[in-house]
Amino acid sequence: MTSLTRHRGTLTRAGAILALITLAGCVAPSGPAVTPDIRASDRPVARLDTVELRTFVQRGLGRTELAGLTCRVSGPTFQAAVTTPGRLRVPVYRGASPDLDVVCTRPLPTGGSQTAVTVIEATNTTAEAADEGLRVSVGSSGTAVRLGVSIRDRSQDRFDYPARIRVDFPG
Repeated sequence: MTSLTRHRGTLTRAGAILALITLAGCVAPSGPAVTPDIRASDRPVARLDTVELRTFVQRGLGRTELAGLTCRVSGPTFQAAVTTPGRLRVPVYRGASPDLDVVCTRPLPTGGSQTAVTVIEATNTTAEAADEGLRVSVGSSGTAVRLGVSIRDRSQDRFDYPARIRVDFPG
């Protein structure tokens, strides 16, 4: 009976270790979102959106999350440093919002470092939802010509960044 209890304890510990290893691949951001340093601009900030930033490395056919890396996220009017996995509050402007440059660096076991760069574009959600106005289709030889007229004020369009940003390092 004593050896059975001892083996159950070993199996329980092994199961717990396996569960921790499995969960380690699913690291989620914790803590408050980083607020960037916003430089003066002629365009006012409409709002601050929170995005999640995570880093991964390709391993065979899958990928493994890398935690604890520092990434610099910047645009023409702001910059911030985020430790992954983390959350960042990014400024969003009325009208076209600028691209975000995300630069992450990871140390290599050989002593060097590797950098991964990702450019994130804001999506114009107003244009996706808006009626583009009058559309005339003319077909000739299977080719259609479409003319569109829009009367909306494009300077008031709403732009959104993706809620999750993933930066991938090659394996």
